[in-house]
Amino acid sequence: MVFEMSGASSAAEPSFDLLRIGGQLILVGSVFPIRPAQLVPEQIGCKLWRVYGLHNDTPMDLTAATELLDVASILHPFELLVDTRFQLDDMNDGLRNLMSSDTIRAAVHTRKQAVNLKEA
Repeated sequence: MVFEMSGASSAAEPSFDLLRIGGQLILVGSVFPIRPAQLVPEQIGCKLWRVYGLHNDTPMDLTAATELLDVASILHPFELLVDTRFQLDDMNDGLRNLMSSDTIRAAVHTRKQAVNLKEA
């Protein structure tokens, strides 16, 4: 099972290469208009892949996901998946930089100490 949460076609396309026979691809972040993703329909059928999309999470869903990530982060360093970080106060500049880069996943910090702790 592969979860693709960035919503970027450039991240969804290689997600298929990670699936085994009978695998599932869950597209969580694909909620904004982007370029169409390249895929080979024959592989989906022959390899029995299932592709699902998720949208409109409830607050309870997000709480459960956050708690899961908190517990799982002990074993898996999820912070290594983030390409770039910026402060909430710098959101406009951060978004402009994201649009002109190859960044797949960014983190927005609401507190200055959150970034300082990661950089220390």
